[in-house]
Amino acid sequence: MAKIVRRHLINTVKQSYLKYTLLLALCTAAVVFCAVTAVYCFGITLVFIPFIVFIMLKLKRQREISAAGARGEKRVLSLLSRLPNDFYVITDIELVIGHKTAQMDYIIVGPTGVFVVETKNLKGNISGNANDEMLCKTKHFGNGNSETKEFYNPIFQVSTHARLLSQLLIKNGYYNEIATCVYFSHPLSEVDLRGENPNARVFWGNLGGDRLLMHILSYKGHELTGPKIKRLKKLIFSHCR
Repeated sequence: MAKIVRRHLINTVKQSYLKYTLLLALCTAAVVFCAVTAVYCFGITLVFIPFIVFIMLKLKRQREISAAGARGEKRVLSLLSRLPNDFYVITDIELVIGHKTAQMDYIIVGPTGVFVVETKNLKGNISGNANDEMLCKTKHFGNGNSETKEFYNPIFQVSTHARLLSQLLIKNGYYNEIATCVYFSHPLSEVDLRGENPNARVFWGNLGGDRLLMHILSYKGHELTGPKIKRLKKLIFSHCR
């Protein structure tokens, strides 16, 4: 089993979920306060309740998104932990190089090399051109309707992260090639991208998880020995917050 390395006891996704839960509790208390005090101020405070309820609906939606993200992260960590015990999986970190920072999902260091993995827990069909800045996610509903939204191409995102990490390694005398991967982790995700982007391999769904592991295990990059793996892990972790 791979070694999971965390910078924080509570990760970013869980922090968001707890934040929205707290804000919902405060809004609920505000509604109760408005209702109770209405008796003493001729009902004036009642006019605030619809506005507070509107905010609560927004917060509830954001909390649902955070909860889905937490489930996706748990699924990916369970997958990556299946790597052998000579692999380190550094998760949920902000890499800091000089004045530049990057929030990264996973950096994996092991015998087959260094990997940067960007994950998206998106349900639906992912389409577009692999070399375009924006992709589309289409979600189909049971009533026959569908909803399409654009989102930033994670291939561009993970490539930027890899370049920043590469600067750190080169500065410290390491010239390892960094492999980049994008994993759409939701079991019901389908990816249909036109063209090929050489900057990252793309995987999706349950079968994609197994293929991601095989890609990491069989990658033909710079092979790393045990001591070098530990030094690289320590170097990367020392530049995270």
